[in-house]
Amino acid sequence: MRSFLGLDGHYLFLSIIGIFALSVIEAPGPIVKTLLAALLLSGLVIPITRQILLPALPVITWAVLFYSAR
Repeated sequence: MRSFLGLDGHYLFLSIIGIFALSVIEAPGPIVKTLLAALLLSGLVIPITRQILLPALPVITWAVLFYSAR
């Protein structure tokens, strides 16, 4: 049997990168960044939207990291 981090460790890694990238972005402001993070987290909690957002999480993380590097 695989451990919890063996199955879902990459999502933890993506979350750490996403939180870092959101904290570096200056343009939208803290309220907009908090709203975006809350929408993403609530989308991951609801089972219907989780089927779409969980596989798209690497792409979303890359897009936020790319945007924060400008």
